[in-house]
Amino acid sequence: MDEFDLPPFIWMGWKVAGGIILIFFVIALVMILNNKALPTREKMLWMWGSFLLPILGPLLYIVLGRYGK
Repeated sequence: MDEFDLPPFIWMGWKVAGGIILIFFVIALVMILNNKALPTREKMLWMWGSFLLPILGPLLYIVLGRYGK
């Protein structure tokens, strides 16, 4: 915790939010994999999308969103 230099209540809130996000992420992956109607290719696309969306969303906003492109 020393390397982040955050107040303890913010650090605790960050960990709780991360845990909740992780739980929802695992539930989403299980629901994708258990969907018998989706072909394997579509399942893989949904899984890659759910992995990359939290990373690509903020990056796309930083690159494109601030300038209105």
